[in-house]
Amino acid sequence: NDLGLNETGEAKRWVRLDPAPGAIATLAPRPHAAVEPLDLEGIVNYVTPGYATAVFVAAGGVTRIRTTAESHRRVAIIEVMGRAAGWIAAGTVLAKRRDDDPPHMIMLPEIPFDQEAFLSRVRAVKEQVGSCLIVVGEGLKNPEGEELGADKTRLDAFGHPLLSGAAEALADIVQEHLHLKTRTVKLGYAQRAAAHYASEQDVEEAFACGEAAVRAAIKGQSGFMVKLVREGDDPYQWTTGLQPLEDIANTERFIPRDWISDDGFLPNENFVTYARPLIQGELHLPTEDGLPVFARLAKVKVEKKLPSLGAVTESVIEPEAAPVVEPVPPMV
Repeated sequence: NDLGLNETGEAKRWVRLDPAPGAIATLAPRPHAAVEPLDLEGIVNYVTPGYATAVFVAAGGVTRIRTTAESHRRVAIIEVMGRAAGWIAAGTVLAKRRDDDPPHMIMLPEIPFDQEAFLSRVRAVKEQVGSCLIVVGEGLKNPEGEELGADKTRLDAFGHPLLSGAAEALADIVQEHLHLKTRTVKLGYAQRAAAHYASEQDVEEAFACGEAAVRAAIKGQSGFMVKLVREGDDPYQWTTGLQPLEDIANTERFIPRDWISDDGFLPNENFVTYARPLIQGELHLPTEDGLPVFARLAKVKVEKKLPSLGAVTESVIEPEAAPVVEPVPPMV
C-alpha cells in the first residue's frame, strides 16, 4: 500500500537524507513544511488492491496469537511486511476492541526506533496487562536510518540488504535488558497469499481495477495506473480512475504523522477511519477435502511481440493526451 502518494504535493513536504554506510536513504519532513490534515477524498491512490486482505490476515493473526501470549504471560513480537512504510503493521490496530487488547505496541518504519522509550513501554504494559504483544514492520530503523533486521552480508536485486529479522532484533533487546521470556512470529508470505481469507471489499475493488484497466487498454490509453478514489463515508463509497505513471513510479507513500499517536507506538483514530471500511465482508470460497480451492492458471503461451532486452532502439515518442475517463458509478 506504499504505492504512489497520499496527495500530489506530498513530495514537497519531505527531504531525502543521506544514509549511513550500508543503510537505505530515508525521508524527513522539510523544515517549516506546512502540514495540513489529510483529506481522505483527496488521496491520489486511496488503497492498493490486496492491502486490505493482508491487513485482514495480519490482524487476525494478532487475535489468534494473543491467547498464547496471555496464557504464558510472555512478550510476543509479530513481524509483518513493510520495508519503508508500515501500512500492514498499522492495520493490525483494527484488532483492538479495548484499550488493553493487543497489539499493545506497533513499531512502524516511519518512526525511528527509540530503545529507551521502547523498553519503558514494554515494561509498563507487561506490568499492567501481564503480557505484551508487539507488531513490527520489517523495515524498522534506528535514528541513523539503519534497519534493525538488515543482513548487510546479503543484498537483494536492488542492492538493498536483506531483511532477516526485525522481530528477532527486538526480542534480543527485550531479553537482554528486561529479562522477559519473548517469542517471535514472522507471518511472511502467508499475509499476502490468503485468498480464502480475503476481505470481500478488497476483492470487489481489485476486480473493478482490473475491469478499468481493460477498458483503458481497449481505448488505447497507456502510461497510466488504475487507482481507487474514496468518494465518501457512511456508507463508504469509492470509484476507479486513472493516474499518470510519473505520479506513481519511484515514489513511496508513508503513513501521515498525524495518523500516528504522539508517542509513536500506535496508529490513532485518523488511521482507523481510513482503514476500517477496507476490511469489511467475508468470502465463502469452495473447498476440496476440507481445504480451499485456488485457481490454477493455464499458462497459455503467446507469440512474442517485443524485441529482446538490449535490442530496443531509442525513439521519440509523442506525449499522449490526458485520458478521458468515463465516470464509474460509486460502489457501496
